[in-house]
Amino acid sequence: MPGSVAAGARLVFLRAGGPQAKGAVERLQGYMEGNFEPGRHFANHLDFQLQLDAWLQKGERAHPRDAAGAADRPDWWRSAR
Repeated sequence: MPGSVAAGARLVFLRAGGPQAKGAVERLQGYMEGNFEPGRHFANHLDFQLQLDAWLQKGERAHPRDAAGAADRPDWWRSAR
């Protein structure tokens, strides 16, 4: 949302002529515009944040990871090996 900063976010001013940093920001923005925002409507910045939090939690549950970062395997997978 223009003019607002999500909770936990911080503003970072990039050096002029730092294309790698700008590209990282642009890729994140493009990802959000293409995956989170389509078809959604936001009443205000709080509504945006609540919807984003729910979306992120749903994504975390879809791909559970252990402490090493490996995806959890079902029991039948472990017994078949």
